Amino acid sequence: MNARDVTLYQLTYNLAEGKGDAKAYDALAKEMAKRSQADALFHDVFNAPIPDKNKKVKSDEHLVYAPKNYECLRFLVDTHEVFCGDMDEYSLGKVKYLVNACETKSTAQVNQLAIDLEQACNHKNHYHY
Repeated sequence: MNARDVTLYQLTYNLAEGKGDAKAYDALAKEMAKRSQADALFHDVFNAPIPDKNKKVKSDEHLVYAPKNYECLRFLVDTHEVFCGDMDEYSLGKVKYLVNACETKSTAQVNQLAIDLEQACNHKNHYHY
């Protein structure tokens, strides 16, 4: 099990064990909606693949994972937190796309990604999670 999925598994387990009430169902629905919003945001802005449990092949093998440009990474994380809200344990798994952008894109391209991130999150609060 991925450590970033603990919340989802705990909520699902509680319901499966009969510990669920309306609040438990609401909590699970909210968690799943947050994940879908994070997936959509990173897909729309960073072209990240939408997770597919049926796919066995990693579609992000081409990414640069080792950050060197920490100033750029801090800039994109701060942009996300200001306009989209704080990253939770699930969305932190998407930081690899920020790292990849910082290590493979020009400054102008990174600035455009930050603008795209701001606009996506400000668009009717579509991606606030």
